[in-house]
Amino acid sequence: MMFELLFSIALFLFFGYCLFYVSTTVTVSTVSDPLGAALWPQILLVLLLIVLALNIYHLVRKMPGEERNLSRVLSQVDWGKALTSPLFLGIVTLLIYAYLLNITGFLLTSWVLCMVYCYLLGERRLVVLPVFSLVTVVVLFLLFYKGMGIQMPRGTIPFLRNFALSVESLLRSIGK
Repeated sequence: MMFELLFSIALFLFFGYCLFYVSTTVTVSTVSDPLGAALWPQILLVLLLIVLALNIYHLVRKMPGEERNLSRVLSQVDWGKALTSPLFLGIVTLLIYAYLLNITGFLLTSWVLCMVYCYLLGERRLVVLPVFSLVTVVVLFLLFYKGMGIQMPRGTIPFLRNFALSVESLLRSIGK
């Protein structure tokens, strides 16, 4: 219960920062939109903060007195098991993916992410991992690039950027 409370507090702080960021950085729209581009994200973030505050209040009221000792609860955690769990490793992998996406580009980064996630989910066949990941990335790339016309990050490393550009030109020539 203590971890749920700490997680809710962390989410409250993070989404409070997001509300501050959206409120201070979104510029006025050039299109005559009476509500503006920041209104809907602000409404959703305020509603989310209200629900999180209610959840925090409910957790504090429901928590027994002996569980409110944070140092005792943290000393009982098996940190080795917690830090090597597939959930934690998946979260760390996703954070690394988010950091590397603009640097290495969509194709390579997503292929590696898909292989890592398949491995974390239990796939151990070394032939299936790269093939399934490649097919998944190609399908996603086609869906975004051809289906929705969204350009995926190409990367800033020259040979990866050139590779992404060549794949896009190949897809353009196939689609004609």
